[in-house]
Amino acid sequence: MINEIELMSNYESMISELYQKFADTFPEHYDFWKSISDEEIEHSSWIITLSDDVDSGVLKLHKSVFTEKFRFETIDKLRDLLNNYSDNITLKEACDIALAIEQHMLEKEYLSLFSGGHEAFVELTENLAKETREHVKRLIIFRDKNVNLEKNHQ
Repeated sequence: MINEIELMSNYESMISELYQKFADTFPEHYDFWKSISDEEIEHSSWIITLSDDVDSGVLKLHKSVFTEKFRFETIDKLRDLLNNYSDNITLKEACDIALAIEQHMLEKEYLSLFSGGHEAFVELTENLAKETREHVKRLIIFRDKNVNLEKNHQ
C-alpha cells in the first residue's frame, strides 16, 4: 500500500525536478519556476504523511485508480521528459508542459485514490487540489504575459 503513496509522492518530486530544470533553463524567470518547484516538494511531503493513516486503516487505498494506463500517462511520461530534457526548450513549450501536467492531475483526480479519513485528510486533499488549481492559474498568467513578451523581442 505504501508503494502507491510513494509513487504519488515521487511524482510530485519529479514535477518539482522538472520545474527546477525550467528555472535553470530560464534564469530570467528563475524565481517563478523555483517557487512552483518548491511547492511541489511540499506537496510530496504532504502525501507521505498519508502512509500512517493507510497503515492504521483510517484511510482506504483504492489501487484500481493506479492502472497501467494512469501510470503511463503520468509517471512514465514525466520520467521520459526528465531523462530527455533539453535546454533548447522554449518558454512557451515549458509553460505548455507544466500546464498539461497540472491540468492532468486535476482531471484525473488522483487523490481519489483514497477514501475515508478524517478532517486532516480532507483538509490535505482540498489544499492539494486548491494549490494545483492555483498553479494552473499562475501558469496561464505567466505564459500569457511572458510568451507574448518573448515573441515581441525576437
